[in-house]
Amino acid sequence: MENMEITREYIIQTLKELDAKSEKTVGGSALAQKGINPYQIRTLIPEGLTKLKQDLGLTISRQERPLLDDELLEQMDKVVSKLKHIPTFEEIRRETGTTDKVFRSRFGKKGNVRYLATIVNGWRSTNQNRKTLNWLKNILKIKVKQ
Repeated sequence: MENMEITREYIIQTLKELDAKSEKTVGGSALAQKGINPYQIRTLIPEGLTKLKQDLGLTISRQERPLLDDELLEQMDKVVSKLKHIPTFEEIRRETGTTDKVFRSRFGKKGNVRYLATIVNGWRSTNQNRKTLNWLKNILKIKVKQ
């Protein structure tokens, strides 16, 4: 392996072989076991492993698949509907498996669950498939346009 030159094609071939053999998703650690170091991956795959795996139709993990805004807001909506109050970020993480970092980076870094709740309510009111619910109005004691 030391005398072999690592090429982009070799990495692609190795990814395909590993993906076919493994039930789990294949990442940098599996490639490292095959003698491909992170520097070679970064230089030969500038778009990143996730993008390459998507282009090749290989399995990608849940963490590699970014959630759409609607999916995040729907998760938050389900948590609020289940708990019947504005949840803490800990409750959101426990119920959805999504950390507060994801919500904060996507919807603002105010670090405030109430701010996130107003975004969810706005999403509810603009979403054609849902009726605007009054949970936010009752909890926050604010007027909500209907």
